[in-house]
Amino acid sequence: FLLFCEDKMPKFGLFLRMETEGLQTLTTSSDMRWYMKFRFSSGEETDKAVYVCGEEEVEHIRSTTNLMITDKLTKKPATVDIVKGSVAEFDCDNAQQWQRVVTFECRGIEPIEFVQGAGFTAESPEGTKFEVDMSDDWSEFDEKSGEPVGVYSVEAKFELVR
Repeated sequence: FLLFCEDKMPKFGLFLRMETEGLQTLTTSSDMRWYMKFRFSSGEETDKAVYVCGEEEVEHIRSTTNLMITDKLTKKPATVDIVKGSVAEFDCDNAQQWQRVVTFECRGIEPIEFVQGAGFTAESPEGTKFEVDMSDDWSEFDEKSGEPVGVYSVEAKFELVR
C-alpha cells in the first residue's frame, strides 16, 4: 500500500555562515527582499537575481504566492513562498557553523544562488544596532563598547529540508 496523495512542495533552507566581530545577532524584517537565482524544473535558469518577499503576494489559481515566475522554455508558471515562521535569527556566537535563516517552499523551481545584499540588522552585545549590507565585507565601530564590529567572508548554500 503506497500513499500517492501527498502533494507537498519541496522546501529549501537558506543556510549562512560567516566570520563576525563584536556582534551578537543578525536579523531581518518581515519585508526583507531575498534575492536569488533560480533553476526551473526544465533546467532553464533565471538570467538575473529575482527577489521573494514575505509581505508581497500575487494571485495564482485559487490562492496567493509570494513569487510567481514563468519558465521561458516551457511557458509554465513556477511559484515560491516563504514558509511562515521560518525566518530565523543568525547567532553570531556560532557564526562559523551553517545556520538556517529562512525556508522557501517551491513548485517547479529551485533556488541555486543567494545574492547577498542589504536588509540585515546586526546587534552588538551592548544593544547597538547596525544596518548591514552583506554584498561585501562590512565593518563599523561600536561607540558603546569602543570596539570594532564586522561581518566578513559570508557563505551561503541551499539545502532541501523537511
